[in-house]
Amino acid sequence: PAISADTLTAAVSTAIYDPLLTLDARGQPEPLLAESFEHDESLTEWTFRLRKARFADGQPVTAKDAAYSLQRLIDEKVGSTLYSSLSPFLTPDRIQAVDSRTLRLSLKAPNSFLHELIGERHAGIVPAGATEFDGVGTGPFVAVAKEWKPGQGFVLERNPHYWESGLPLVDKIRGIVMPDQSTKIQSLRTGEIDVIDAVEFSSLPSLEDNESVKPARWRNAVSYRIGFNPSKPPFDDPRVLMALKLVANRPQIVELVCQGFGVVGYDSSIPPTDPTFPKSI
Repeated sequence: PAISADTLTAAVSTAIYDPLLTLDARGQPEPLLAESFEHDESLTEWTFRLRKARFADGQPVTAKDAAYSLQRLIDEKVGSTLYSSLSPFLTPDRIQAVDSRTLRLSLKAPNSFLHELIGERHAGIVPAGATEFDGVGTGPFVAVAKEWKPGQGFVLERNPHYWESGLPLVDKIRGIVMPDQSTKIQSLRTGEIDVIDAVEFSSLPSLEDNESVKPARWRNAVSYRIGFNPSKPPFDDPRVLMALKLVANRPQIVELVCQGFGVVGYDSSIPPTDPTFPKSI
């Protein structure tokens, strides 16, 4: 899970591996594999109390597993996308298993966004010492190894040891890789498959006209932006940056590029629905 980078691996790793926390629709932290957590006033000491849970192979989850999983994230050799965000605040010795169900993080400096990082899918908990990942985690599903075919698809089955009673609601998920957009959409229309991932904006009108299909819209899920390095000329000149902002016809971009399925954004990577969004913009 530490290096999942595309839509497919993101979907699969999220179903197999639970991080300690998750974020609700408002971006607020909620316990997941951790049943509770707290931090001191300085935001440098964070303590997580793990719930009683088991991996899909029946082995109990301990704080040592959680410590190992987070230590992997700050190992540059692993190549996790969270390395640059966590390594300035943590070293392996600052991640400690206090007892079998208590994990303590002692940060080098305050970090009020630590819960967001710990709630990322890349922070999914794996067994301590694991170097090969065969799809055994604490999430609602477990991977069927013989059905994992790169470039073709995968099969996930219910985790018999999942910690949340009554879940998952289905026994099996079969995923099929369909690179061709039209084939994917046609398979959905005919009922050959039940769910597809994101489609091109130009295809949405035809899907919305189909009574058997229900598009799911997720506001502020994706943002499109052009970034500049202000330490290099000519972008170190504020006038150049302002000129680029003014020359872009943002409403026209929404209509032409997004086919009207979007809104004009702000000069911030934080969506308006996030509690940390700067209201002054």
